[in-house]
Amino acid sequence: MPKTPQRHPIQHPVFGRLIPDQTGEELLCFRQFPGLKPFWLDHSSQLLGDLEPGHRKLVKQWHDQPEGLAKICRNFDVLAALQSLGVFEVGIALEPGANKPNDCQVETYRGFIDREAEVCENICRELVNYVSHLRKKEPAVFEAIGQSPQHNEVFSLDEISEFVRFDGLTMTTEMVDGLATIGIGWDVDWDIEHGLQMVLHQDQP
Repeated sequence: MPKTPQRHPIQHPVFGRLIPDQTGEELLCFRQFPGLKPFWLDHSSQLLGDLEPGHRKLVKQWHDQPEGLAKICRNFDVLAALQSLGVFEVGIALEPGANKPNDCQVETYRGFIDREAEVCENICRELVNYVSHLRKKEPAVFEAIGQSPQHNEVFSLDEISEFVRFDGLTMTTEMVDGLATIGIGWDVDWDIEHGLQMVLHQDQP
């Protein structure tokens, strides 16, 4: 079994600065997602103000990709402060022995960036469709968490953002038709333990 190499920050021409994740097994960067603004948390000033000074400094420096931020980014208060800035993780799953993204991951990520507004619209549309469909099938689940559409059977995106939270994306090592798939994570109130995972391929979730 190949030994996992020790990870170090690298500068990548497409991803920018990549730093080791919390486990040291993968790489990540922090990125703002304007196309998913309904999932940015409110009260950014308050959330930043509640952080201890060292953590606040790292959060404000997210665009520099400080290694220290990767070590604390899953702390509840730090995660909330980042999400209030619209900043989420982009994880890079690495093949055994690799120390950088493969060509398919790079090409897929470049395509995401080039068409980000359209792709995020696709993501939001399918999320609305899925959650609304799930409620029709399992209404008791949503009644248990106090959620039902305000005006009809279909949730709006703003309603969904009250109980579904974006949790970043991962460039996987799974390839389909020469492109990597992208895993999109969601925290959901009806399944806090497992959450919800989307798979994005060729701009479609």
